[in-house]
Amino acid sequence: RIIDLAFVIKNADGSMSGLELEDAGSDVFQAFESLTAERGGFVSDEDLQAVAGALEPNSAAAILVWEDVWATRLTEALAHAGGQLIDIQRVPRELVQEAVDWAKENRAPTGATA
Repeated sequence: RIIDLAFVIKNADGSMSGLELEDAGSDVFQAFESLTAERGGFVSDEDLQAVAGALEPNSAAAILVWEDVWATRLTEALAHAGGQLIDIQRVPRELVQEAVDWAKENRAPTGATA
């Protein structure tokens, strides 16, 4: 579920512009607004400045804050079973792709046994 969405633009001269979804009234932003279930203030001016600082001149970025709804259901199921979720870590996409590629290359032929 998308919670907050903001856009940062770093102009050719190095100046920065930032727009949060709730601050804009254009048709483009209204189209994005329909994606958000809730919104409000998760992206700060400091976040916008930090992202702009990492951008090359004459480029833009989007900042997206979302909730993994499946994690809420997992946490509830664990609690009902008497457990407690301690931590969730994200594995970078590149690492997952490397593991998938390795598995494809090293897969035993069909019918082979170890």
